[in-house]
Amino acid sequence: MKFGEKANFKDVTKASYIEPFPAIDDDFVLVEKTVAYLKPRLANEIKLAPLTRKMGTNRNKLNKAFKTYYGGTVIDWLRQQRMQMASELLVNSSLNILQISEKVGYQDSNNFSTAFKQKFNLSPRNFRETSRRTVQISKKPSQKSKVNSQ
Repeated sequence: MKFGEKANFKDVTKASYIEPFPAIDDDFVLVEKTVAYLKPRLANEIKLAPLTRKMGTNRNKLNKAFKTYYGGTVIDWLRQQRMQMASELLVNSSLNILQISEKVGYQDSNNFSTAFKQKFNLSPRNFRETSRRTVQISKKPSQKSKVNSQ
């Protein structure tokens, strides 16, 4: 049978069975909706109770959904996102540690530094210095290329 031709019952019953689209998991929808809400608000103070109300669910259901899709609670996910953003800002910006801590949702830069050190095993300052040193080293021409160019 060609596209556009009328199908008769015989042709339809001979056709192979096509699986319907899988049902979209409610937990997946909840997680995606929550992530979409949180991503632009990483700098904001996030409290779990208002968040669950906003998402139309409860703490246990939200955390269970996040554990299924991200391996941790919504707060674990939020902390991970904040630390990732902080590491990028430390490497790619001239913002000071206090400014970065505020940009990623920490009102207290000491709490930020403690959380950052737990995640990366370096203080924010040492992380910045180490990453900048690494970038500078990788930009220097190698000794071998200097010798070849003479």
